[in-house]
Amino acid sequence: MPLIIFGIGIWNLRKWAVWGAVAVCVIDLVILFFTPQALAAALVKSEVMIWSVLLSAVTLLCNGPVGDLLVLIAAPSLLKHAKA
Repeated sequence: MPLIIFGIGIWNLRKWAVWGAVAVCVIDLVILFFTPQALAAALVKSEVMIWSVLLSAVTLLCNGPVGDLLVLIAAPSLLKHAKA
């Protein structure tokens, strides 16, 4: 739920929303660093190799460390263009 609120705030160019999204991403990466089982939980296992790779890539992008890193990379630009 917080990410939906932060997403709406970022859409409306609010700095508080950018800082909130950055905080959530940092917390997610710290938890992932200290609990390696979390990465294994994000990977999709299937009998069909292409589905495993495709679904794991989507999961890591949308709800994993790749998405978190992309948000952190975009944060300076978002803060530059956001209003108070």
